[in-house]
Amino acid sequence: MKKEWSDLLQVLAAIYQHYQETLQLGKIKKEALVAYRVAELEELTKKEESLILQISRLEGQRAAIVRQIAAFYQLEGDAISLEAVRKLADPEVEQQMLKLQEDFVQVLSELAQINKVNAALIEQGLFFINYNLNIMTQNSVEPAYASRGQAIERAPGRRVFDSKA
Repeated sequence: MKKEWSDLLQVLAAIYQHYQETLQLGKIKKEALVAYRVAELEELTKKEESLILQISRLEGQRAAIVRQIAAFYQLEGDAISLEAVRKLADPEVEQQMLKLQEDFVQVLSELAQINKVNAALIEQGLFFINYNLNIMTQNSVEPAYASRGQAIERAPGRRVFDSKA
């Protein structure tokens, strides 16, 4: 059973490391979004996707190890949680797991914050792009009907690309 506890700690540490790397990429991504470095954003997104896949694989390993430990201690159903399993560990392993839990809370909190900022930056960028496209095509949102319910005649807007070539 000692091997399973060791494996669990290793997998949890690896997951934590991947979340730290994801956080660092998020910080770099923020700078790239502000500077509008599209090629760098594409590369960062690919790295993030790779880390997410690795985290998912490690989460599968973690779940399998937790199931093994739970089976050894004859836990079933709702009793199979990382928290419940942690309480079964010897004091040294339990302390290491508590430390990892604190580390996870911190890194996930920071990651949530940077993702929120990056989402806002992306939204601003999309708004700016749409605004500029509307200016280039001279499209604006105007009422479709006059005050008495009659349709308003509009001049056709210019197109960015002319399909009559």
